[in-house]
Amino acid sequence: MSRDVVASTREAPDLDGRGLRVAVVCARFNDHVTLRLLDGVRRGLAECKVEDDDVTEVWVSGAFELPLAAKTFAGRTW
Repeated sequence: MSRDVVASTREAPDLDGRGLRVAVVCARFNDHVTLRLLDGVRRGLAECKVEDDDVTEVWVSGAFELPLAAKTFAGRTW
């Protein structure tokens, strides 16, 4: 019950992603699922005002390759 009171009084954060650089790594395996997830990511980033030019999308073969690709982008300096 106390959580309901806290949640109703909490203000929504100001989500401003302008100037934020984002890399999205997506797997081709099960693309009927990952394409929908990618669509949701694109809509979410657009709502946060992240420019299309600031988003890099990379496709890999499957789940095994995802961590290496993500690590590569995490260590990258823009």
